[in-house]
Amino acid sequence: MALALEGSVKDIAIADVLQLIATQKKSGRLTFSDGGKVISISFFTGNVVHAFSGNEDEQLSNALILAEKISIVQLRAAIRTTPKGTPIGETFINLAYVTSEDVKKWNQTLTQEAVFSVLSWESGSYQFEPVEVYLREDLYLPTTVECLLMEEAHQKKEWPILLSKIPNREIVFELVDTSQEEGVLSMSETGGDSLAQFIDAEEHGWLTQWVNGTRTVEGVIRHTGVGAFPVYKCLIELLAIGRIRERQDLTAERGRFFLLNLVKQVLTHPILTNAILIPFILIAWATFFIPSFYGTESILEKVENSIKPFNLFTKNNQKDILEFSLNLYYLRHNHYPATLNQLTEAGLMTTDRGKKINFNDFQYNSNGKTFELVLLSEVSEIEESNIE
Repeated sequence: MALALEGSVKDIAIADVLQLIATQKKSGRLTFSDGGKVISISFFTGNVVHAFSGNEDEQLSNALILAEKISIVQLRAAIRTTPKGTPIGETFINLAYVTSEDVKKWNQTLTQEAVFSVLSWESGSYQFEPVEVYLREDLYLPTTVECLLMEEAHQKKEWPILLSKIPNREIVFELVDTSQEEGVLSMSETGGDSLAQFIDAEEHGWLTQWVNGTRTVEGVIRHTGVGAFPVYKCLIELLAIGRIRERQDLTAERGRFFLLNLVKQVLTHPILTNAILIPFILIAWATFFIPSFYGTESILEKVENSIKPFNLFTKNNQKDILEFSLNLYYLRHNHYPATLNQLTEAGLMTTDRGKKINFNDFQYNSNGKTFELVLLSEVSEIEESNIE
């Protein structure tokens, strides 16, 4: 059967296209497009080597940062030392930021998610190019099309059940010391029928290390690097044997209720209200209208001076966000933007945090290969100290 090099997803099932390439043991790149969505799948002798949407270096970098495997500072150093055309994963390994196994694991997870995503498409087009594909065994783990299709069918069937038990990814779980839990029966007490007999908690150590009572399900998924489905399966098994439980901050809720109730009682009691308001009014009057009462500085100056460090902290955070976005721009275009406004045009500053950043607060210069980003408040402080 001859391989159709291009066509519409509506005319032939995506799974059939993948199987045709696998059957004929083709090497090349299969690209799916649907409006602004593009997913590329690389094949080597019929096996899937790598799949990604957008910029593959950017996706790997984002995954490793979210998993706290590398820092933004390390990413910046890697970008500046990576030769053009070299996968950034290779640089991470050479700089000893991560191991080859780490890179292969994350690339495999990103590949699987990309393939599963495109299999759900109902429209769009595809095109296969028989280009040369190099099998980098230090970066990628080839997977057969048959395995991917079987796993996708398996997950599609089980996801509704998993989501019924863990309905959203904002839930936080904490570990339970089952040896001290009341009401947990041993296997001898249940005649050997306990679920714990069949599910060994030690087998889930790869996951329990990330369950700390503060990290959400989404955070656990990001840190494991194996994808959402295995994490959901493992969490549900741990719930079944009582190894973890959903965190319930009942103590904090009671404390908030008590505090609100106390405030309500104070505000509705005329004597207590006057006892609080009268001293407050006297202190406020003395503070604002008697300069010598509060020292040489006015209250407004003191407030401004006290807030200044927090404002500077916020600006420094914004500076880190800008530097990270600039480095992502470099990953996509192999050069830094001429102006900060190009970050918005490239879609790198569309988050709520990005909207709050005022580019006028920063001085930015770039020659394309390097950049200098200076917070203007830092410049003004240096100038003021020089004048003094």
